[in-house]
Amino acid sequence: MSQGNRREILKGDVSSDIVSRMALYDGERDLHETLGYDDALEVEQFWDLYTRADIAKAIIEKPVEATWTDGFTVHSADYDTPPERGEDSIHDEFESVKHAMALHSELVNADIVSRIGRYGVMVLMVNDGRALDQTLGEASEVKDIQPLSERRVVDYKLGENPTNPRYNLPVEWEINFEDDDEPAKDVHWTRVVHIAEQQREHPVYGIPALEPVYNRVMDWQKVIGGASEMFWRGADRKLVANLDPDAGRLDDEGDMKEQVEEMRHGLRDTVYGRGLSIDALGGNDVDPTGVKNAILDAISSETGIPKRILIGSERGELASTQDRANFYGNIADRRAKHANGGILRPFVDRLQRASIVPEGDYRIYWPEVHELGKAERAEIQASRAKAIADLNEVDWIDDAEKRSLVGLDD
Repeated sequence: MSQGNRREILKGDVSSDIVSRMALYDGERDLHETLGYDDALEVEQFWDLYTRADIAKAIIEKPVEATWTDGFTVHSADYDTPPERGEDSIHDEFESVKHAMALHSELVNADIVSRIGRYGVMVLMVNDGRALDQTLGEASEVKDIQPLSERRVVDYKLGENPTNPRYNLPVEWEINFEDDDEPAKDVHWTRVVHIAEQQREHPVYGIPALEPVYNRVMDWQKVIGGASEMFWRGADRKLVANLDPDAGRLDDEGDMKEQVEEMRHGLRDTVYGRGLSIDALGGNDVDPTGVKNAILDAISSETGIPKRILIGSERGELASTQDRANFYGNIADRRAKHANGGILRPFVDRLQRASIVPEGDYRIYWPEVHELGKAERAEIQASRAKAIADLNEVDWIDDAEKRSLVGLDD
């Protein structure tokens, strides 16, 4: 296979050098070079950030955790809501796979690794008695589910027949399941769920979640690391010992040096000597709070994750009701556009193709994205009470419409 190449530089970076030079002294100043940003970004750089930078890990995982709340299921389209066990074979068989394969965890992992790079894949291992490079056949159970990142994909082949539904879509994947020392295996597309978020022009690649905020994440690393270094250097004062050669003998110099070293590294707090002066060198204290907040504002604006949710679950509890409402509104949209149609439905389609889940139209059920806490319910009730009081002064709206306007029509 030669149509794809996972090791090429990310497509979005083709114009990176142009952007870095735009409108700056007629192109004489390279903004990325001046600020220490990389022009050519590769998937390994995103993985390094994900595994070592706290803010990068949060950017990747927070939307995924909120998307895949437990309780999702699949059932026949004949039912509006999930039926009881034993009433619907589609629902029963899906639930069996879900519990047997710890499906919730596998889907979360697949979603995470696909966000770090441009895409990911989820490979289904079933007992159909066929080789991986053959079309998925009839099976009785799922033996394994393997979420794999872009780094595990060696190559892929796109469909070339314009009359085939798989035209310009992956028809075969070359995947390394173990490590680089093991030979890669060809896998038929029917055994693979291809996961790519924010696909624009490419049939395989999406936009890595960290790419639009890569520079801001690097700024965060600089500020946090720089603040720590400034504290270390400021707390550890630098001492300059000056020995006046006219006031002391040359053989005093070794003794003076020993005393200064004991004061610096040990418990000595006094140095005795003739003609010796010691000066302390210190820097200025710098408060990074303002810069940190500016960086977080930029990251939050791009990712749609409120700052207090972004920086930790405990602080996230303090996020405003409006912030949380906006965030979970984005999550509901992500469920509908990505998790539902881009991950879960292709997965169920493959289960049906293998006869593990019975054929038939089905619906995907999701639980509520977010259940309101006591504080949020109280805030909503207070807002509703104020709205009711304001509407009471309006005489040109009837009572039924007033109730509807404040959400009491049900």
